[in-house]
Amino acid sequence: MKDLDLIEIVREFSAPPERVFDAWMVRANWAAWIGPEGITCTVEDMDPTIGGSYLLRMQLPDGVEMLVTGKYLLLDRPNRIEFSWGNAKTGTQSQVTLTFRAVPRGTEMVLQHVGPLTPVDHASVESGWQSALNKLERYVEEK
Repeated sequence: MKDLDLIEIVREFSAPPERVFDAWMVRANWAAWIGPEGITCTVEDMDPTIGGSYLLRMQLPDGVEMLVTGKYLLLDRPNRIEFSWGNAKTGTQSQVTLTFRAVPRGTEMVLQHVGPLTPVDHASVESGWQSALNKLERYVEEK
């Protein structure tokens, strides 16, 4: 695996692991925050079971639409989530692993996004996740 193929982001949230986990696994919660800031994101379909799938519709500010689809590979509440992440138009696939750990402040979450990424893709995907996690932080800390 090349260094560019891995994105790892560590964040702490002032919320318990169960709340942060559920922000990813409950459709209404996920729909409230998923997607980078400034992008309209709709959860079109979501079956949060092992082998179940999801479909996100992202509307970019320039009018371009992106469909993201994937399958849930592992669900261990409130410790770990693994799912595939793919661009429905190009067929490219990657994998996202989330781990949640209780810490004094609340929860430490580690996001690992692994897949074939060009330098441009790597920067774009990392920036997108950082922005989305800003929204996640506001969401779980306001609840």
